[in-house]
This record gives sequence, structure tokens and C-alpha cells, in this order.
Amino acid sequence: MSIDSTQLAMDQLDPVIALDPTISLAVNRQVEAVTALHSLTGAALTDQQKVYVSLLALKAMIPRLLLKFAQGIKKAKGGVADAEFQAAEKFLLHLQTEVNDQLERAAKEAAPDDVMLQLPAYPAVGVKAFRPDVY
Repeated sequence: MSIDSTQLAMDQLDPVIALDPTISLAVNRQVEAVTALHSLTGAALTDQQKVYVSLLALKAMIPRLLLKFAQGIKKAKGGVADAEFQAAEKFLLHLQTEVNDQLERAAKEAAPDDVMLQLPAYPAVGVKAFRPDVY
């Protein structure tokens, strides 16, 4: 099975594509940018890497869409359009949370070097606060 990173990101954004017709070109450029930033070659990507690239591109697109929808809400001021933009904004905030969760899982398989270690904090170790007024 072959996965297309751009199409995978577009599938996730399908419910809000109609509210931003320029998104498809932007997603394509973002997928290319993420692939280049991670020094990956499009033809040599594994399916796991394609999913990872898609998730990174999607994560980068969500703030853009949230801004566009916030601008749309400001212009709409009530009515059906306002409700559509608010629903889209809620969808994107939920999608953002889901993408972050998926990225953590995908990074372990596709890009182990990108995984940030979450080490437990040990009690009484490290700086708790810096207060220059207390010496």
C-alpha cells in the first residue's frame, strides 16, 4: 500500500476545505517543505515516514486555518457563516490535539531522532524558582 502525504493531510482537513479554497496548494507546499527540512527524499520515504510527514504538515497548517477562520468569524458577525466558522474552529482545535498525540506515536517509528525524551522530575533536584530579591 502506498500512502500520499499530501492526500492524507487533505483527508484530515476535508471538513474545512470549503471554507478555505486555497488550502490544497498550501498543504502541498507544506508537505514538500517538511520533507526537505527532514532531509528526506520523496521517492525513498517509507509509509511510516509519509504518515509522519503528513502529520507534521498538518500540524503546521492548523494555526493558519485557525487564523483564517478567526478572521472569517470577525467579518461574519452572526448568521450561518458565523456558525460555520465557529464549528470549523472547534474542529481544528480538536484536530490539533489529536495530531499532537499521533505525532508522538509516529515519531517513534518514522523519525526516532525527533523524539524528545520525557524524563521524570526527581524531587529536590534542580531550580524550583529564581528570585533575585532573596539572597
